[in-house]
Amino acid sequence: MRLQSTNVKQIWMSDDDYRFVYSRTPRLAVVLIIRTKNGIILSLRSLKDWHGQWHLPGGRINYRESVEDAATRISLKELGISIQVERTLDYIEYPSELVEREFEHTVDIALLCRATSLATIPNHEASEIRIFSRIPDNIIKEQGDFLRFHNVALCV
Repeated sequence: MRLQSTNVKQIWMSDDDYRFVYSRTPRLAVVLIIRTKNGIILSLRSLKDWHGQWHLPGGRINYRESVEDAATRISLKELGISIQVERTLDYIEYPSELVEREFEHTVDIALLCRATSLATIPNHEASEIRIFSRIPDNIIKEQGDFLRFHNVALCV
């Protein structure tokens, strides 16, 4: 059953509240495997955690936000592009997160998507956005392992 889209006002947490909540419960997020005819879209992280590694775009699902709405919001925010969600593949957990973030336990719902526009615009979280026809060596380990395990075709 899918949550109906609502125009619920976003509730932002302070840094202290964020740490309190996500040091005690998993953080539910989406990760977007966005395929194009030339490969998948990855961004090069400029944030402190996993700095300088390629990664699948993604982020937290907000309160009362549907999974698909979260995917749409995140693709626009992180990449400046529109997508079409095709299907849910599986989920990803990150053992390396304890080293990278110290307290979080993220569970990503992995969504297979198709780009419907390609004029990417990186935001402050990424120094570069690129399309890859093969999995790069310096991708976040769990994401690279996931793509290989699921034998995700990188091109549509």
